[in-house]
Amino acid sequence: MMRRTSLSFVAALLGTGALLFGMVAPQAVVPSGVVPDVLAKTKRTENRLVLRFPSDALPNENALALALQNSSIPTTIIVEKGTHVLTGQLFVFNRSDVIVCGATGRARDVTFESSGAGGGAGADSAVYIQQSSDITFKDLTIRATSSRGRAIHMDAALSTTLASFSESVTLDGCTLVGPVPVFATAAARALTVRGCRIEIDATGGVGILWGDGDALLVTKTKIVTSPGVEALSGIFVTGALAAASEGERAERIILTNNRIEGAYARGLDLADILDARIRKNKIMLTGGAINSSTNVGRVGILIRRGAATALPSDYEVRKNKIRGALHGIWLSFAGQGVVARNDLRRCGSDTADAFFQEFGGALRLQLQSAICRIVVERNDMRNLKSPKSASDGTGIVDVPAVTVVPGTLSGACFADGNGGNKVSNGRVLFLGAEQ
Repeated sequence: MMRRTSLSFVAALLGTGALLFGMVAPQAVVPSGVVPDVLAKTKRTENRLVLRFPSDALPNENALALALQNSSIPTTIIVEKGTHVLTGQLFVFNRSDVIVCGATGRARDVTFESSGAGGGAGADSAVYIQQSSDITFKDLTIRATSSRGRAIHMDAALSTTLASFSESVTLDGCTLVGPVPVFATAAARALTVRGCRIEIDATGGVGILWGDGDALLVTKTKIVTSPGVEALSGIFVTGALAAASEGERAERIILTNNRIEGAYARGLDLADILDARIRKNKIMLTGGAINSSTNVGRVGILIRRGAATALPSDYEVRKNKIRGALHGIWLSFAGQGVVARNDLRRCGSDTADAFFQEFGGALRLQLQSAICRIVVERNDMRNLKSPKSASDGTGIVDVPAVTVVPGTLSGACFADGNGGNKVSNGRVLFLGAEQ
């Protein structure tokens, strides 16, 4: 049966309560000075320790947990074909340079399932990574079965007074399933997600929930919602909104060649970003441009100021294809950036939504000054679903391809003409522009 939940568990992840800050009692930690039996029957290949699970060297879940803790020995763990249901979780603690990979090279053949274990921040996580670096999971399916579960949890924020680290994690060719399949706290850094499939199976969930750390790379990855699930976002960068954040903007965010399909409020929601490249993604939103249960419009890509003192800046949104959104792209109090060569056709709605009170279209620009530092050029804004004109209660007004708020600044980003943007005949690019 499909699990359902609400936005409350995502709010809890972003909050300042025990869910993020609670200390996690180390599970199956090797006592100091003790060499576990798991290392007794091994072989070395190219200066790496190579182990198989299950085998004589790693006969059970506890032995596997020991191999993922308190060591810097370069290790590869090959997981045999089948579904491995864990009674606890894979707690990666004080570990570096380890690869956990499926034996067949196909994620569908090798599965870990877990509802989590213990208490504190990682209680609902199938894989919980703390005080560790250079960790790779490859060609595996990892399924979080808790109603608040995370398949992968990078924790670098133990409390308001106690710091930790979780960095240089790679997810390669994996299938990750759960309410929040990938979650990273404030100060977690250097996550690479490559060639994966991510499935959100609970309403209100997020595919990848990233904090304020630097170096998030997601490429050639498909993010989907399970049938009947209304997700919050495919990828949500929380920036300074993240619990325990020191107000930093998330730097070096690279999202390229991904496909996001399903019912989302926001395909990509990026708050407080710096040096971001969002390129060649396909975002196919389903369920109608306006969510029928909330009457709120869907957005393909949202870039916004969250809680940082500085605006999002140095971002490029290029060559993305967006369908099924009320607004293809929404820039909310964003600083200097580029929006170019995006395919935003067939966005918009023939009715106004309850949140914006707008029919939508290709782009929404929410400006805070008459000086626009956003380059908007060569986007395809034709064949929008919004009407070309509508009544505002007093008369008939144009419905532009680009909505600018406040309206008095409509032309601020188009001082040099239309920037090569394509619009349908009879549609104005922005209010006050010539057809």
